[in-house]
Amino acid sequence: MDAATSPAWRDHAVCEGLDDLFFDDACTDAAKRVCAACPVRNACLDHALRRPERHGVWGGATVEERQQILRRRHH
Repeated sequence: MDAATSPAWRDHAVCEGLDDLFFDDACTDAAKRVCAACPVRNACLDHALRRPERHGVWGGATVEERQQILRRRHH
C-alpha cells in the first residue's frame, strides 16, 4: 500500500515492517500476539472488514474469523 492510499492509522501500527509474519499461516499465533498489543487494532480490523482483505491476519483476526464477523453482522 503506498502512502497516498494508506489509512492514517497505519502510521501507528505495531506490525509496520512485519508483513511476512501476518501472511504466513504458520505464524498466525505470533501475528495475533502482535495485534493484541497494537493501539490501532480496531481500526485495522475495521479496514479489513470493509475492503475485505482476503489474506493475512488483520486486527487480530484471520480470514476465516473475519468472514464469521461479517456473517454475524448480516444476520
